Amino acid sequence: MWHVGGIMSERAIVVVMQDSKEIACILKSFHGGPVLFGRDLAEFLIDMKIGNYFHLGEPYYYAADMGCLSSQIINKFWEEIGDMKILPIATILGSEETTYILTKKNRNVNMIVRNGDRKSLIIYEGTPENYIPWICAHPEIV
Repeated sequence: MWHVGGIMSERAIVVVMQDSKEIACILKSFHGGPVLFGRDLAEFLIDMKIGNYFHLGEPYYYAADMGCLSSQIINKFWEEIGDMKILPIATILGSEETTYILTKKNRNVNMIVRNGDRKSLIIYEGTPENYIPWICAHPEIV
């Protein structure tokens, strides 16, 4: 926990991977606990397709590549000065954060969630669609 504007806040790290390389490290502070942020992130990613091609009329959101997805995440979740920062690649802050690692699987986004930094135990790995019911069943873990 840390302070943003004098209010206690939780933190999460969103790591975005492309071709097995980390291309973005985003720190997000928020109020309401990691379950709410993780759910909101998963909901944003459910209908996201990655690739430079799309078909008009498809019910999806698109990102050209994982770098484009990183920009969209910042645009979606930035709320106020100081609540979101881009950090140097491979930054490790500590064990308080929940770490969300996003990878591309086919044209979809895959989530790896660690309760702590990049070296801590994986608590979830799978699709954003399956993450939402998983956190409802395991709120004590996240």
